Amino acid sequence: YPYPVEPLVDRSEGGLVGRLPSFATLKHLKRINLARNSLTGSVANDFLDSADASSFEHVDLSDNNLEGSIPSTLAKFDVSKYDFTDNAITGLSDELCDSALGGIVAEYGCDAVLCKPGTYNVLGRQLTDGTVCNSCPANAYYGQTECGEKPEETEAPVAAPTLTDAQILSKFYDSLNGNGWIRKDHWKQTSIRVCEWHGVTCSKDGTHKVLSIRLSGNNMRGRVPTEIFELPYLESLTLATNSIRMEDLSSIAMARNLKVLDLSNTAIDDIEGIGNAPALSQLHIKSNGLTGTLPDELFELTLLEQLDFDFNAFTGHLGVGVGKLTNLKLLTGEKNKLNGALPTAVGQMTSLVTLRLSRNDLSGEIPTGFGMMTDLSFLDLSIQTEYGNAGLSGPVPSFEGLTQIRQLQLKSNSLSGAVPEDFLKDAIPEVFEWADLSSNALIGQPPAALARLHHIHLQDNLITGIPPEFCNESRGDIYERYGCNAVLCPPQTFNVHGRQESDVITCQDCPGATFWGTTACPPSYANPEATLPPDAPVVDERDVLVKFYQTCGGNQWNEDRNWLSSSSICEWEGIRCADDEDTVEGIDLGANNIVGIPPTELYALPSLRTLAIYSNPLDGIDFEGIQYAVKLKELLIDATGISSVRGLNLAPSLEVLNLRFNKLSGQFPTEIGKLSTLHTLSVAYNELEGTLPSFLEDMTNLRSLLLSTNQIGGNLHSVNFPGSIRRLDLSQNRITGSIPDSFLTLAPFSATLEVDLSDNELTGSVPTDLTRFNSLNVFLRDNRLTGLNSELCDKSSWNEGDVGKYGCNGILCPAGYSAPNGRHSSSGECSKCPNSGGAPYMGASTCAVAESSANTVLVGATVALTMVISAWILS
Repeated sequence: YPYPVEPLVDRSEGGLVGRLPSFATLKHLKRINLARNSLTGSVANDFLDSADASSFEHVDLSDNNLEGSIPSTLAKFDVSKYDFTDNAITGLSDELCDSALGGIVAEYGCDAVLCKPGTYNVLGRQLTDGTVCNSCPANAYYGQTECGEKPEETEAPVAAPTLTDAQILSKFYDSLNGNGWIRKDHWKQTSIRVCEWHGVTCSKDGTHKVLSIRLSGNNMRGRVPTEIFELPYLESLTLATNSIRMEDLSSIAMARNLKVLDLSNTAIDDIEGIGNAPALSQLHIKSNGLTGTLPDELFELTLLEQLDFDFNAFTGHLGVGVGKLTNLKLLTGEKNKLNGALPTAVGQMTSLVTLRLSRNDLSGEIPTGFGMMTDLSFLDLSIQTEYGNAGLSGPVPSFEGLTQIRQLQLKSNSLSGAVPEDFLKDAIPEVFEWADLSSNALIGQPPAALARLHHIHLQDNLITGIPPEFCNESRGDIYERYGCNAVLCPPQTFNVHGRQESDVITCQDCPGATFWGTTACPPSYANPEATLPPDAPVVDERDVLVKFYQTCGGNQWNEDRNWLSSSSICEWEGIRCADDEDTVEGIDLGANNIVGIPPTELYALPSLRTLAIYSNPLDGIDFEGIQYAVKLKELLIDATGISSVRGLNLAPSLEVLNLRFNKLSGQFPTEIGKLSTLHTLSVAYNELEGTLPSFLEDMTNLRSLLLSTNQIGGNLHSVNFPGSIRRLDLSQNRITGSIPDSFLTLAPFSATLEVDLSDNELTGSVPTDLTRFNSLNVFLRDNRLTGLNSELCDKSSWNEGDVGKYGCNGILCPAGYSAPNGRHSSSGECSKCPNSGGAPYMGASTCAVAESSANTVLVGATVALTMVISAWILS
């Protein structure tokens, strides 16, 4: 990369002593974590003197023995970027408390830096209105988090823990069906220290403080006891992919050190009280069906660096409060129901690296403030037409100033006008990967200067010309082979991609294609779209919905606003109608306690495009009559308990099919192979067996295939995946043999691919032929792989750039080493195993000795990582 790699200092797990250095000459320093040591002396006046305030992230010197005053030189940093709590600090420079600094200093004065002597709170400072510094005359120093004696305060203090760590964890185990856990090694064994209980991590300084609990995908059930927050040193609590509830988050205030909370894919239905945890730096709550507007208290968590609420049902505007989250690096809220315009306050989140809000209901113009986000690498605002509206409109911003942008996704909106001449002018070609502006209303031709960047997708717009610079063979092999067709299919031609990517999928004749980049030939010039069969029943839409309500326990539904009332059916809860028409276009009633078998008359609703009845305890689904649903594009019936898809093959127009978390068993359903229009298919978390079917190769529109967590066997040599595939998840199955050289041979080498083969029984080496792909995220953890050619380690953009940073370790840890993801990533580096014979294969996630099946080693961790990968991008 053409930019310097910033050094980091992180030694928080040691027991360091001596005087605190000044670090005055380290101009590229970004982060220091020396908390919970025994450092002495005062903070030097030239402390961090050369550090760049605009790029510096954080210094944590809490819980040491530092004395004296905090110098005025630190005023150049935002107050949220330093922590000196729990020391022996006796003074603060006036400059640190100047209201001109703005933010929380303007609101709370010196208390925003450190609580004054004679006061305290659990954070040692005031960050919100709810975290005032309470009276405690016994405290002689600034920034104390505990009171030396009973404090004089108007509110009751947070109670000190009365239970031991073992007692708290034992109650945690009993409350969450511990006997039914997948991994419960050593739990409640009194002769074994809690630090050795599965999923529990303790400090390494000899004090055995419980720092982390990681029990993702462990078949936990029940209500999380609030006592878990009484673990005084708990920093990370990860309980994703379990059937758990957490009904009282107000007690989270007791966990004053808690920085990471992951409740993704659980059964929580509310996060009220989360604002009591202002020390949080990571909050993951995706895939929970959470409803209502985003709570304002989220925006009070000003230390947040990661906030992930993908795949919920949050509504309303994003809110200007989001601008308070100035430390945020990752914000993802894909597949919710957020509406309205993006607030200009997003421009205040200048630390953002990733912003993903695809598949919502946003509208209005894209604010210009994105240019201030100089670290922004991934921006996804695509598919704001999910609920039948126009999505984002107006001109495309230039995105000037985004030097680190790697992926820009704006497809499926209503953006208009020409692509600006200075579009992405500051993007670095060596860093940039792609920009997708397809399916908008852009006119004219792209600026010639944009040809310096590869992979600019403009199909399905109103493009009338392509500058010759885009077609120059010097841009790469694909342009040498196909010329301008590699950019966009010319007028009067089309193909499913809108451009030629291989010899197999060429631009075909279509006289009705007026513009460059057409992906579907107009019906009058090609095979017409599915039309209503002559024997299709004519139904009264209100009568159909009434029958649905009455036969499927409507009076017990979680939400049934206006159902059976005299108001328009378009006002009934979960019913979406076509614009200006009183006809049903979508039924969105996921997680609504629908029971029984939905009536087949639903398929006769003439305008039905989306049927989303996922996460309901149905008795089954009858697909008889689905051939009449000629406009049905999206069928979301995951987690409904179905065991058969008989008759589904007659659906004429399905594009998105979600069958995950059901009871499908036996061979891969042949009915699915008949759905030639599918582009997204998930049958993950079922009980499928046998081998992968050969008909997958014939599903030429399929872009996303998710089959994780089944019992699929066989090898990869006997199946070809279609050239259209972009996401493939086969993790946690029983696939054996080697990865063939021909793997994904039909996919164009210009494609951006994500492939997950983790937790199988694959052997041999990773094939060198994969180097033909420039943009590949490949997950290979916990197999039986023994080889990795060095050529693969030169693919610097692979795995989100981790291969460029960490070399071969960015693909797989070597044998004898392990990492949470089986490779060096932001989740952890490859660490040498202490035990002999541990991690005998490459890519191990733990140092366990190999067992007879890769699937038996770490089932729980596999489920957790699979959910993360599956929710990351939905193309």
